Amino acid sequence: MTVEQLCKEAIIALGYFKPDDVSWLAKSIKTQLPKDSSSNIAARVRKRGRKMNKEQLKAAGLRGNVVFAIEAFERLTPKGKADPLTAYHDTIARIGWNFNRQVKADHLGKTKIYQEVKVFSQTAYNCAAGRALHGKVYRKDQAPGFPLTGCPNAWCNCTWEGVYVPIRHRQRPAP
Repeated sequence: MTVEQLCKEAIIALGYFKPDDVSWLAKSIKTQLPKDSSSNIAARVRKRGRKMNKEQLKAAGLRGNVVFAIEAFERLTPKGKADPLTAYHDTIARIGWNFNRQVKADHLGKTKIYQEVKVFSQTAYNCAAGRALHGKVYRKDQAPGFPLTGCPNAWCNCTWEGVYVPIRHRQRPAP
């Protein structure tokens, strides 16, 4: 998935941003994604542009010492405006987790040691659909992508790990 696709998935799943802001968000985080934490990226993105004054911050329900750009606030839906700091943090955290999971999937796809993957999603933070897959083994090219469709969590904790399956070699002819 591209960064734009990851942004679209997070925006649709969480509903904090307007759907037409996918390209703006992707452009804002594209170069920062592999290099920094989601919290730092979210802070930089929401601070870019003309800042809100104390009265605007108070009207938005934010503390007076918070730095928030007017444009960044206007891009939020009513759900996002109800808690703007969480909206930025959770959306970018979901994008970051999915980006890192994709890097891991690419690595597993390239290595020949692992032919199968096992799903791990047993914690209380996982959605019901993820917990139902816990312990199941898939061929690595058929493993489910996370987050699963309909996952209500801000960011998905489901993952998979490679399962070592010995590759059977051809039998040597008897001497």
